[in-house]
Amino acid sequence: MGISPVYEANEFAVLDPGCAASIKLNGKYLGSFGKVDRQILNNWDIKNQDIYFAGIHLDEIYPLQGKILKYQPISEFPATCAMFSLAVKKEIPYQRIEEICQQQGA
Repeated sequence: MGISPVYEANEFAVLDPGCAASIKLNGKYLGSFGKVDRQILNNWDIKNQDIYFAGIHLDEIYPLQGKILKYQPISEFPATCAMFSLAVKKEIPYQRIEEICQQQGA
């Protein structure tokens, strides 16, 4: 959205204190996000998984947006990685093939 918010440590009651942050811009609070505290999850009988929460005040962010970013589709022909195969006699050890490749800069 063309804005550069600041992320600060947050002690929001339901979030894990070591994994929570507030989003601010020019001192204005825009929201919070982080991992839900294990005690809260235990109260809901949620075990063996982490749950994450984000609360963002979009109505505060939209008026602040900078330049409008436009959608650009992903290329129909994405970059590819060249692959090749090589046929050699069984008697030639792999180390020799590797040596030749390194000598040729491959």
